[in-house]
Amino acid sequence: MIGPMTFHVPGTVAARRRYLSALALLASVAAVSACGTHPPVSRSSTGIASPSNGAGAAGAAVQGGASPSNPPGVEGFLFATTSGVTYLRWQTDSSGDLQGTSDSATITGTAPNLTVATDTNNAFTGTVDGDTITLQINLHTDTGTLTPTSLTLDVTQSDGSIQAVPYRSAGPTAYNQALDSLYATVQQQNSTAAKANTQAAAVQQLATDYQALAGDESSLANDLSSQKTAVGTTGSDLATEHSDERAVLAEAKNGTDNNTVCDDSNGVSDDANGVYDDANGLSDDLNATTGDLATLRQAVGALKSGLQTVQALVPGYEGDSDAPAPAPVTQALAAADQAAAEAVSSSNSDIDQVNSDMTTAYTYASDAATPSNCSAPSTPNSPISHIS
Repeated sequence: MIGPMTFHVPGTVAARRRYLSALALLASVAAVSACGTHPPVSRSSTGIASPSNGAGAAGAAVQGGASPSNPPGVEGFLFATTSGVTYLRWQTDSSGDLQGTSDSATITGTAPNLTVATDTNNAFTGTVDGDTITLQINLHTDTGTLTPTSLTLDVTQSDGSIQAVPYRSAGPTAYNQALDSLYATVQQQNSTAAKANTQAAAVQQLATDYQALAGDESSLANDLSSQKTAVGTTGSDLATEHSDERAVLAEAKNGTDNNTVCDDSNGVSDDANGVYDDANGLSDDLNATTGDLATLRQAVGALKSGLQTVQALVPGYEGDSDAPAPAPVTQALAAADQAAAEAVSSSNSDIDQVNSDMTTAYTYASDAATPSNCSAPSTPNSPISHIS
């Protein structure tokens, strides 16, 4: 059994100084040996896991992030596609055992909502035997071939097949560049998809507005038809009243009993009130007309704006199977403007006719009441106003 180690300290001051310096050097060597060959892993400012060994020059370069490269003894390999990247780094000891970390990033989702999902600083172990490498990574074992510039791993896929995955020798800078390219791809694809969606939505809205315009014109035409019916009813009732008025005037002229004449005159007054009711029916129709007229004008504005939007978003737009081309849209807009103008003109003509009929109706009632001094109805307060 080996006992405690003892040291003899020289007696002279100079000899003691040399002896203490030797002890300090021996202690420093022992401390470095005790650290081992696999330093702990820390997160660098570049986003890549890097060995941290205190004050080493290589470690300082990685932490700085300007031009990161693998420290001496660290091997790095990169696999990159347009949809994802994986970066492996490790250190191998003299027996061929290795320890390392993996960093990966994958595009997920569907444009325009693609994102980059990252999985970083995952530790793995393995062995190197000549040009054969075995890695225990992510709860499975991959084997492959290793050269100074390349790594090919036989990786089991989700469907059970084995696929050779080629890596190339690379430092953190190359990984960062591949990661930047991945983010740029996501941004470009999201932007392209968002633009396409915006274009499609604008074209669809144009088609919807185009169809709506035709429906609004049809509703307005129905309103005008209802108005014509009301005007016709007013005219018919006025004609009936006129006939009744002539009969009363004939009775008064022929000496018919005054009570009978006044009773019949009251009938003419009732006829006049009937014409007034017909005029109120026209007013109701006009309320529908003005509402549908406003809707049509709004639809015209929407369709004009929609066409301008589509032409701005889709240069050279000429329509498709689901949406109209600019020419028929322009024609529809002109037709709608004309329909609106004609509706106003026709409605105001109907208003003038009914207002005249009301005036005439109460004139007939007054004329029928006058010869026998019968009571006559009062004239309505105001005629129906024009629309615009």
